[in-house]
Amino acid sequence: MNKKLKSLPFDERNQQDFETITENIIKALQLIEQNPKIPATQNKLAELAKCSRKTLYNRKGSVEALKEIKKARNSKRMESSLKVANIAERDNNENASENNSQLIKNYQTQNGQLFNQVLELKEQVAGLLSANSIYEEDTKILKEENNRLNIELLELKRKHESKEGARIIKLVR
Repeated sequence: MNKKLKSLPFDERNQQDFETITENIIKALQLIEQNPKIPATQNKLAELAKCSRKTLYNRKGSVEALKEIKKARNSKRMESSLKVANIAERDNNENASENNSQLIKNYQTQNGQLFNQVLELKEQVAGLLSANSIYEEDTKILKEENNRLNIELLELKRKHESKEGARIIKLVR
């Protein structure tokens, strides 16, 4: 039962086509791997290898190799993104350090100015408190003088009224 199948005339041609397509797929994969500008897609691989996507799908190794190229590209992108991010972060840290130093100087200047303003305001408050106590004392003295004068006025009015009353009584008599 172990009969050897007869070789058909087109078997040799099929084998040559298989090997040519395999070589084309390998070259296309190498080209895609070396040139990051070429998209790592099955369509592009099929176009470069001059075969259909179904052929690529039937040859599992080519699709798997394409996936590996995509992974490698993504990891390279991540590494370069991390490097750029690290460089940017370092630059930001340096700029932040310079900015922080400038901010500290500005705050110190503002702090000094505010301190001087506080001292001036304290002097003004002390002067106003002193003036206020003087005004309060003067007000007290003036109120006392006013009260004394009011009392004196009342006494004078009484005297005047009593003299008027006496005069009227004299006139009436």
